[in-house]
Amino acid sequence: MAVVLEGGCRVTGIRDGEPTINGTLSIWPQIGRANGASAISLRTMEFAPGLSSGFRNHECDEILYVLQGAAIILIDGWPYPVQPETGVYLRPGAILTVDNPGPEPLVLISSQCPEPVAALDPLPAFTSPQSPETSPPRPSIVRLADRKAVPTADRWYRVLVA
Repeated sequence: MAVVLEGGCRVTGIRDGEPTINGTLSIWPQIGRANGASAISLRTMEFAPGLSSGFRNHECDEILYVLQGAAIILIDGWPYPVQPETGVYLRPGAILTVDNPGPEPLVLISSQCPEPVAALDPLPAFTSPQSPETSPPRPSIVRLADRKAVPTADRWYRVLVA
């Protein structure tokens, strides 16, 4: 159950609340318009083993971070393997499909900016590019371990997706 701390900070578990389920995908919204955020959202996306529907990212930039599992994500039909500690940028208009061979679910943390007004609109699985004779676009997919730690006064950070 979500807890709101003094000052308005919201603390929640990654699977708190009732998920929205669509085929192999379960989504737990954490932060968004429903609880007062106007510019950004945070949600947990869990893909069970199997091939998901396609999901179009209509109007927002989206960052995905792989928390658990390994799978092939297809961006506009182009396949890319992902594993834990991988960051993925989805541009507006991109279609995401997940092919999860299992046995465990693929768990992603998603942040969208701005949070879309429209509900999730599933499409048929998008498993091949529209123009296979062209080379795939260079995706914005990076692994945490491949990024240099940048020190600050008393901490460090790594830029996954710029």
